[in-house]
Amino acid sequence: MKVGIVGGGHNGLVLAGYLAKDHFDVTVFEARHRVGGLCVNEEIFPGHIISTVATYFGMLRRQIIEDLELEDFGLEAYLTDPIAVLLLPDGGFTFAPRDSSRTKISVPDLTAADLEGWKRFWSDMAKAAQLMSPLYHQPDSTQQELIDILRADGLHNFADYVFDGSLLELTDLYFKNRYLKAAAAACAPGFACDKGTVYSCMHYGQAQACGVQGGWGLVKGGMGAVSESLERSALARGVKIRTNARVAAIRVENQGTANKQATGIELEDGSFEPFDIVVSNADPVTTFTRLLDERALPKNWGSSFKNIPSTASAGKAHILLKRLPKFTQLEALGHNYAGIIIITPSIDDIIADAKRVERLEMPRSLMMTMAIPTVTDTTVAPPGEHHLNIDIHCLPITDQGSAWTEQSKSKIRQAVMASLKVHAPDIEDAVEDVYIVSPTDIQERFGVATSLCWHLPMTSDFVFEKRVLPGCRGYGTPIENLFICGSGAFAGGAVSGVAGYNCAKAAKEFARRASLEALQR
Repeated sequence: MKVGIVGGGHNGLVLAGYLAKDHFDVTVFEARHRVGGLCVNEEIFPGHIISTVATYFGMLRRQIIEDLELEDFGLEAYLTDPIAVLLLPDGGFTFAPRDSSRTKISVPDLTAADLEGWKRFWSDMAKAAQLMSPLYHQPDSTQQELIDILRADGLHNFADYVFDGSLLELTDLYFKNRYLKAAAAACAPGFACDKGTVYSCMHYGQAQACGVQGGWGLVKGGMGAVSESLERSALARGVKIRTNARVAAIRVENQGTANKQATGIELEDGSFEPFDIVVSNADPVTTFTRLLDERALPKNWGSSFKNIPSTASAGKAHILLKRLPKFTQLEALGHNYAGIIIITPSIDDIIADAKRVERLEMPRSLMMTMAIPTVTDTTVAPPGEHHLNIDIHCLPITDQGSAWTEQSKSKIRQAVMASLKVHAPDIEDAVEDVYIVSPTDIQERFGVATSLCWHLPMTSDFVFEKRVLPGCRGYGTPIENLFICGSGAFAGGAVSGVAGYNCAKAAKEFARRASLEALQR
C-alpha cells in the first residue's frame, strides 16, 4: 500500500520507519528545507550547531531506538555529571550530581520534616510516572483508568490531583517550605499553580536517557541529530522524503457522504500524488482547517479547532557567549557548568506571573531551563567557543494580542537577561549575541498553527481520551483512511515518538482490514 505522510517531524519519521519495515511504500512531504519539525539543528551563529527548539533528550522510547536502529544511524545520547543544579531566590539551590550521596540542598528555613517530604514527593512522582508510562501505548486509555491505577498503588494524593489539581496544591501535602515549592515548580512546563500541572510533571517524569529511569541527557551534535538518525533509518528502508514540498490540501472523495476517502496529497506547486493511506503529522488546526475542505468533515468540526483555549506558550533564547559567565552559586559549588541549569522565581512570583500571562502580559520573573552543551560536546561549536541554550517555560502566546515581531522580542530578551543577571552578575559582559524563538516563530517558521510546541495544550482538557478526536479511536479521523500522528494526537508533546509508533499500528491494522475486504469482494 502507498502511504503519504504530511510533515517530516520526528513522529512522522518514526511512523515512516515502522511502515517501511513492513514493506509499505512511504513518502514523506516536508514543507521546510529539512526534516525534524521542532527537533532540528540550525546554524544560528556562525559555526555553532544550535538545537533550535527541542534541546533535552530522554523521552524517546528505547524500543523505537532499537527497532529503527537509530544508534547505528548516528544517534549518540549522553548523560552529564551533575544531572542538574536548580538556582532559587535568595541564594538557595538544589544540586544533583550522578552520585546521589553528594546531593546538596541549601534553602532558608528548611526543616527535617520538609526535607523528608521533599524526598517522598519525588519518590512518589517517579513511581506515578512509571505507572502512567505503559498507558501511552494504549490509545484507548482514559484519565479515569490512570486515576484508578494510581489509587491501586497507594498514590492517592496523585490520583486526587493529577487532572483536577495543581502541582502547587499537591506539593503542599508533602512539604511547606516555599523555596522547595519553587524548586518543584520547575518540573512543570507551565505555571505550577495551574490545573493540570501534576499531569505534565508526570509526563516529563517518564524520561529515560541512556538506561537511567527518570534521566535526562543531551545528544552529541544537538537534538537535531535525533531527526537526522530517523531520516537515515527511514531512507535506508526505502522511504522517499521530499523537502521543500509544502502540502496545499489532502484530497477527499465522496465529500458530504458517509463513505469519505482520502485519495491523496496535493502540493502547492499544483502536483498531486495518490495514496491509499494519508497521515498528517501537522497540528490539528492545520490539518482540519487548512488541509481539508470543510465539506469532508462533520458539521462545525473545523470551527472547533480554530480557537484553542490557550494564552500561554513557551520560547527559547540562544546566547552566543564571548566566554563562560560566572554564576555565583555555581562558582561556590565548584560546578563544571555541565548538565542542566534551572532558574526558578519565587512561588509568589510564579502565582502573580500566571495571572499576567493569562492577560497576555510578559511575566516579570522567568522560569528557565538551560544548558551550555559546548562544555560537554566539542562538535557543536568551534574550539573554545560556547553557547547557552535556554528554555523559557512560559510566555504569552502573543504580545498583548499581536504577533511577536523582531522588535517586540526585545521584551523577551530583556526579561531573559534580567533573570540571568540575578545569578550571573557578569552576564552582559559575557554575551556576544542573543537569538529569541517566540511563540510566533513556532507558528510561522515551523508551521504550527497553535504556536504551541505540543500542538495542543498539555492540560487535563486535552490529554488521554480528550486528545483523541471526537467520535474517533486512537489516531483515526472522520475519514476512514486518514490518520493523525503529531504531538496533537495521543499521547501528546515532547520528542517521544509515541504518536508515530502507535499510529503505525493503526495504519497497519487499517491496511489489513482493507486487504481482507478486497479479497471478500
